[in-house]
Amino acid sequence: MENNIVFMACSSRDAIANEYKEISINISKIFVKNNYSLATGGASTGMMGKSFSEFHKNQKNKLIGRI
Repeated sequence: MENNIVFMACSSRDAIANEYKEISINISKIFVKNNYSLATGGASTGMMGKSFSEFHKNQKNKLIGRI
């Protein structure tokens, strides 16, 4: 099995419309479903935080690190 890694760069601001946060969650779900690992920014807020949280919920997917 290939080791597919994705870097997801997105806003870490909380003052962003919830619809964009939901988009980042849905994209993360697609990556999780397809067994991608995540290399991410470093924020725990905003869209970046939402995408990190979605990956973190699924322990079978690897979090490469917070850059």
